[in-house]
Amino acid sequence: MERFDVAIVGGGIAGLATAWALSEQRTLRIVLVERAPIVGAGSSGKSAAILRTFDDDPVNRSVTRAGGRLLESPPQGLGRRPLVHPCGLVVGVEGERARALGDELQRAALPGEVEELSPARLAELAPHVAAAPERAFHFPGDGRIDVVALLSSLARAARNSGVELRTGCTVDELVCTGRTVAGVRLLGGETLAAERVVLAAGGWAMAIGRRAGSRIELRPTRRHLLVTERAAEVSERWPTVWLEREGFYCRPEAGGLLACACDEDDVDPATFPPGEDAPVDPKLASEILRKAARLLRGVGPPRVARSWCGVRTLTADGRACLGPDPDLAGLFWVAGLGGHGMSAGLEIGRLAAALLLDRPRDAELERALDPARLARAQVAAGR
Repeated sequence: MERFDVAIVGGGIAGLATAWALSEQRTLRIVLVERAPIVGAGSSGKSAAILRTFDDDPVNRSVTRAGGRLLESPPQGLGRRPLVHPCGLVVGVEGERARALGDELQRAALPGEVEELSPARLAELAPHVAAAPERAFHFPGDGRIDVVALLSSLARAARNSGVELRTGCTVDELVCTGRTVAGVRLLGGETLAAERVVLAAGGWAMAIGRRAGSRIELRPTRRHLLVTERAAEVSERWPTVWLEREGFYCRPEAGGLLACACDEDDVDPATFPPGEDAPVDPKLASEILRKAARLLRGVGPPRVARSWCGVRTLTADGRACLGPDPDLAGLFWVAGLGGHGMSAGLEIGRLAAALLLDRPRDAELERALDPARLARAQVAAGR
């Protein structure tokens, strides 16, 4: 039986960022186990690749802004070029939401980081948007994340620092001695012993933890995206546009538009075909096209070049699940990143490493992300 200091389950942004951050401690023996043939091939690789640093929740805002800074100026070992293209993000809101967001932006005091747009300015920045939101806000520093470069650089940096990456390996169960997690057992029977096991398996994390007796509640959901065929009218200079009331966002991609109708249906990843993520629902792909045709103009009838579906794992309060399991010693969670995974991933990895290595950290932030708040009884009580 091989023995490690840390075994990480999951090779998406959460697992890779945690492995990278932990690998600075060169004396640790770390293994990362990923069920797919390559790391980053799951939901992280299927994301919309949008950097959105502002969030109503101050905890999420703190983490995504810190993550955005790391993408703009990558730490040593993650390459010399920025991992994000700051093409900007326009958010359109209505009604009470418009007033609340305006008030929150004023309280957040983000000089130079946000601009409220007049209708004329919105038309100048995003001439393809036919919808007329009550208020529109422009975040010029946000933009498009180079997901391939981000995930590959994390894997390379972790491997170069001695992390063992095992792909094509599925974790069957956690190995427990009483109420202590002591490793993982792979399909086929091989056991990897570890002082700490990090659950960073996205939509699959809760099921793995539950089989060992964890009470942590997460909510795996699916989200469909598509890219339209190339169109001469599409400009790569256009910002990402997010129309909240309509539940629609889009951005330039490969000469067409990447678009999403913001579906959020509950799914059970255990029902997916072996080694695959959520299958595409043609009805939801058609819904994206209908919204695009209604909300956009001047880009011709949108036609699908490719479509896909990924899993976004949510929590009861919309914040990440990061820290030790409240009941099982030796089990640590880095999960439930929801729609913030790519924006916040690097910072989440750093926070996880600080906790695991008992380094100085923000105690208030630690409490806000503590998995104990997501234990079944607390979630049922609405705490």
